Amino acid sequence: MVFMVPLEMIALHLGVSRQTVWAWKVELEATGLVASDVLYQKVNGKQRAIGTLWAVRLRPGKARLDRDDYLHSWRNLALDMSNGTLSYRWVKAYEEKGIRPTLDVLVLWAQGKRVVPNTKSVAVDLGLVLVLPEVEEAKRPMLITLLANYLADIFDDHRSRRFYAGLMWAVVRGELPAQYVFALLVRVMRDYMEGQVTRPGAYLVRTLKEAFPGAVGKGEEVAA
Repeated sequence: MVFMVPLEMIALHLGVSRQTVWAWKVELEATGLVASDVLYQKVNGKQRAIGTLWAVRLRPGKARLDRDDYLHSWRNLALDMSNGTLSYRWVKAYEEKGIRPTLDVLVLWAQGKRVVPNTKSVAVDLGLVLVLPEVEEAKRPMLITLLANYLADIFDDHRSRRFYAGLMWAVVRGELPAQYVFALLVRVMRDYMEGQVTRPGAYLVRTLKEAFPGAVGKGEEVAA
């Protein structure tokens, strides 16, 4: 699997320094699990780093980058600079607000979606969905409220906040598999940002009803 993500964003997500990620990267490269290289583009007459290209081996063998990987158009840095969609925004958000890029943010960047931090609200890691069933009972309502508000903001669908909360409670009760819901939400977020889905709440209801009939209760069907 080959993708481009700036090294500093991975460091911010893991809560370590760039030097630590670099040291880990060297060890992984020595085992053949990872291959990497820094990519550059000429912008305004100067060569500028656009990010780190990663090759990750998912099956036995040695990870490597080939000629096609270098020829692929991973990023238009000049356009990102004009739009302000740079990894520096995440560095600044962490320094000023303590906001780190979440796992789903890294996934979106790997797909070419330059998500920038929202410094006006609390950053929420969608990966919390995966641990909801194990979280102690007293903390569940707070986490579910955070997740529901986050999804309502991302989908610009505040009328369906109760639906998103109900979805999280269904995960807690074991009516919906946490891994399935997480993967579905990541996919719908991507499709929504690409314009392929215009009513994400309604799409979620339909998909979940088809996969798990009866798991979405009537009281939870408030979706867009």
